[in-house]
Amino acid sequence: VVNVASLAGRFATPGASIYSATKHAVVAFSEALNYEGEPQGVLVTAVNPGFVPTEGFPAAGRPSILTLTPDRIADAIVRVVRDGIAPELSVPGWVAPLQAFRVLTPPLYRWGVRMAREAGMRATRARR
Repeated sequence: VVNVASLAGRFATPGASIYSATKHAVVAFSEALNYEGEPQGVLVTAVNPGFVPTEGFPAAGRPSILTLTPDRIADAIVRVVRDGIAPELSVPGWVAPLQAFRVLTPPLYRWGVRMAREAGMRATRARR
């Protein structure tokens, strides 16, 4: 079973509290189901993609390093099903070590979020 969540489920960001909370719920739900189903051979994985531009959420203003194509997400899902990866896969994969950093050093992570938020606010003011 593959559930699609979001990196926002692991990295809460200012201005996206409800979205982050719902995606975190999908990650936690998937993890719990994986524990329950594993003894019967049922694996459950949460795939956490970064930003995928859509008509409703264009890429403008988003970091290109986190911007993905639907094909890249589809490839990750195929890999999960083929290889039995569980319980979680973040796409792009290089963000996985950042998850450990976030958990092991919460004060530094919070500082980074504050710095990113302030940089975004400065950029918004500069565009006005």
